[in-house]
Amino acid sequence: MDFGSGPTTRIHVSIAKKLREYYGLDRVPVKVTEPYQMLGEVDDELKNILNIETDQVSSLNGMFGFPNSNWKEWKAPWGQVVLVPGQFFRRNVSICYR
Repeated sequence: MDFGSGPTTRIHVSIAKKLREYYGLDRVPVKVTEPYQMLGEVDDELKNILNIETDQVSSLNGMFGFPNSNWKEWKAPWGQVVLVPGQFFRRNVSICYR
């Protein structure tokens, strides 16, 4: 099993949250490591319980160019509270279908 050791093997923040709940881990916000797909960090606590022995080597900046630092809470459109980099923002965009 390979969750989080590379950019193509990460896990969605909603699944990381559900795994934490399933294994009875603390209910803490999942850190968004890649905001385009809302992929989340598999932290040490979750790695230990899943017997994961890999670590992700991340760059200082995310794919949109802002630093992965100064983490803040943000409520995702589906209601989950996650941690995002301090410079992350989302514009409210209406999508119209015809």
